[in-house]
Parts: sequence; C-alpha cells; structure tokens
Amino acid sequence: MTADLGIALREPRPARGPLDEAGTERQDQARLRVTVLRSAREIEAQSADWEDLAAHAVEPNPFYEPWMLLPALEAAGADPEKAPELVLVHAEGRTGRSRLVGLFPLERRPRYRGLPLGELRLWRHELCFLCTPLLRSGFEREALEAFLGWLARDSGASLLRLHYVPGEGLFHRALLRHFERHPQLMHFTERYTRALFRPRRSAEGYLRAAVRGRRLKEFRRLARRLADQGRLEYRQLGRSEHAADWIGAFLALEARGWKGRAGTALASTNANRAWFERIALEAGRRGRLLIHGLYLNGRALALSCKIRAGDGAYAFKIAYDEDYEQYSPGLLLELEQIVRMHGSPRIGWLDSCAVPEHFMANRLWLDRRALETVTVAAGGAGALLVMLLPLLRWARRRLARAP
Repeated sequence: MTADLGIALREPRPARGPLDEAGTERQDQARLRVTVLRSAREIEAQSADWEDLAAHAVEPNPFYEPWMLLPALEAAGADPEKAPELVLVHAEGRTGRSRLVGLFPLERRPRYRGLPLGELRLWRHELCFLCTPLLRSGFEREALEAFLGWLARDSGASLLRLHYVPGEGLFHRALLRHFERHPQLMHFTERYTRALFRPRRSAEGYLRAAVRGRRLKEFRRLARRLADQGRLEYRQLGRSEHAADWIGAFLALEARGWKGRAGTALASTNANRAWFERIALEAGRRGRLLIHGLYLNGRALALSCKIRAGDGAYAFKIAYDEDYEQYSPGLLLELEQIVRMHGSPRIGWLDSCAVPEHFMANRLWLDRRALETVTVAAGGAGALLVMLLPLLRWARRRLARAP
C-alpha cells in the first residue's frame, strides 16, 4: 500500500555532492511517499536501500538494521498475531531519484488493554533492546511527519505505542518538536533509565568512582587467587580469527549455567540458537562483533558479546562458569573491560541493555541512558483515550493504595 503525502521539501546539501553542468551542487525538490510492506519477499527486496539508510541514520540502531532485523522477522513469521508491517518513507526527487529516509517496523494488536481500540506498536524481537526507528540524517523531521500523517489517515489503528525508544537525543527531540504543535495527541506512558558506560580521563579514576576502595581490593584479591591456580588471561576476538569458534564457545558456556537449566539460554531452542548464530556471524563479517573472555588455563570462565554501532556498542549477552562462581568471573571480566575500554581504540559509549534495576550494571557503570514509552493517538477514539491516560493512571494509583 502506498500513500503520496504531497509534502515538498528540499534535500539537505551534501558536504561533497555531485556537481551539475553549471558547477553548482544540485538540490532536488522531493516528495514523500509512504509504503507499507507485509510479505517477507517485499521486505527483503529493500535490503540495499535499507543498508544505506542505516549507515546514515540520525541515531544508530543495530537491532533495526537489515542483517539483524530480517532474521528476527523470519523467526517470528510463523506467528500470525505478530506478523510485521514495515512502513517505509521515501523522498522522491524531481530527477526521479528515490531515497529511503525512514523505516518503522510495526506489529498490529487488535485491542489495547482490553479496550476495542486497534493498536500499532514498534515491532520487537525478545532480544531487541532498542526500538529507535531509522531516520535519515537531515530528513528526520520530514520522515517523522510523513509517518505520523500516514498513521492518522491510513493506518486503521487508534493508537501507536513507541516503546524502547530513547528519552534523549535527536529522535527524541524530533518527536517533541512534532508534538509541541499537537500536544493532545501523545502521552509519555513510561520513562526509566538503564546503565551506560562512558570512559573517564583514566581507568583508575573510573574504577575509584564506581567501586569503593574495599570492594575494589576484594575483586583484585579474587583475581590473584584465580591466578594462583594457573594462567589467568584476558582474550578477545581478533580480526583474523574465526568468529564461529567464539560464538560456539559462548553458546556452550551460557547453556551450562542457570539459563540453560531455566530454558532461557540461546541454545535452549533451535530457533533462538539459529538466529543468534546468524546475526553474530554477520556482525563478525562486518567487523562489528566484540567478544571478550576471561580464561584460566585455556578454560573460559566468562564470555561477553557486544555489537558495535557508530562510535559505541551494545552489551548484548554475558555468560560465566558457575564452577568458579565464588570468584565472580563475570564481574572480573567487566572490570577488565572497563580498564581496556579506556585504551585505544576507545569506545565512546557502551549501552548495558540491562533492566533498570540490574545489580551489576548499576554498580559498575556510572552513567545512565533514558528510555521511554510514548502512546500516540492515531485516529477514532484514540485521541480521547490519550487525553484520559493521565487520569486513568492517577485512578489506578489511588485504587492500588486503597485498603
């Protein structure tokens, strides 16, 4: 389904754009076109333009890049209730050139908390820790307005739920600017923070700020006790190494622990194992897979897996050997990584992807990243419900406190 919104805009001037015959940079007039894709074949056919959009997105989100999202969509394809809809926004220039400027993966829910109101929400795999839509830098305002215009006119939904989106940064500001003109159509349903790492001037200064003196001495003592048992070393996936060996070791280590016993390890289901192997191998091929480990006599005591994005990374998974639990190998690995992330090349930031109350992440990582859930009125009774949401939340709190 395609909707031509008839919004004219001027494409931003590139820093080193192509020159026309007069020797000046071209500026094409563009119109925005919204397309909704539902079949896997149609969605996969957009991969090339999608890759270009991700590379020039105003905020990076690896979870919504094609190499990571397409396998997740395929894994969920068997569940008709979670069938994805990919909403694309194209800017079409006067010369006929089309450029993808916005991408919104959505899923449709027939009811909103028991009410007969259709709801759209950003599509999320169970291991997707960020749902920021991809917006091309320089087009974020136009792409967002085109999408929300389609939502109000053609989506057939009453509400849109934007969850796991950043509560700060360029996407957040674009959202605020849009709703400054339409304040009655949105409500911040939830807002929280999760641990974030940013390097300080020195690793020693960071550790002193994050860990009290006694505790830091205790962790160093645990490391010495491990070293007394043999060769204790820190390793990381190198560029010339096969990522498959590290990925297999990580899956095996996680499956041997409590997650394996609870059935929540990645290797506990064939679907999750195949999905992780596929996206991790592709991240390795792109040079964006970071795997670090703490080893004793060649045995992995702890392994962590991260995905690079822009000048930062997302802490995707960590596993440790429970036979050495008394030495806190996972925590020792995190401390060693803090030291090394102050070296070269530096990582500008590291998102923990942890729950807000995560004990270890909140203990070691000094910064925080704000995330939020925003409910947007799409049409019909949605606007009325959004205006009533603050009152409904107040009423629930009063009822919860009532004897």
